[in-house]
Amino acid sequence: GISSALYRIMWVCVCLSIQLALSLPMLVEGETCVSNAYPPSNNDKIKWYTIDLNQPPEERWNELTAAKATQMKAMIDEIKRLAGFILNGSLIPLIDRDLAPLADQMPFPFGDEMKGIAKTANIPLGEIVLYNIFYEVFTACTSIIGQSQDGHLFHARNLDFGLFMGSDVWFSKNAFSN
Repeated sequence: GISSALYRIMWVCVCLSIQLALSLPMLVEGETCVSNAYPPSNNDKIKWYTIDLNQPPEERWNELTAAKATQMKAMIDEIKRLAGFILNGSLIPLIDRDLAPLADQMPFPFGDEMKGIAKTANIPLGEIVLYNIFYEVFTACTSIIGQSQDGHLFHARNLDFGLFMGSDVWFSKNAFSN
């Protein structure tokens, strides 16, 4: 069923996270520190997109997804390359098969939006679902950054260390809550 498949995927995500963390030094090797990158030059400014929430969920992300499909595929291909060893190469087919049905379990409109993104970008739905629920599957901590109107930045972080959608499957109580 979905629950056993989801549990397998969650374990795979943990393994993938560890592999990605171990691979980070290889990814940044040779990178240099950049200064004066903000504000960006006119050549580097990011295009603004308007997402019309009155459109059907399957269509509202089409313009942005079509514009960014190449970059999305490149990112996913790199993650696939890094994770290729997990489960002897069967990780991605497992994700594509077992996570795609979760789109139908998502609250409206999220599953339909993911289906539209997958279709427009021509990326398997299971992979789109994974990248949308990754922080729910692997909840090491949740952070948010905000800026006040006068320019002060705020970084807030909670200590939701429980893996697997926030539940702590090994301990009945969390030491941080006592």
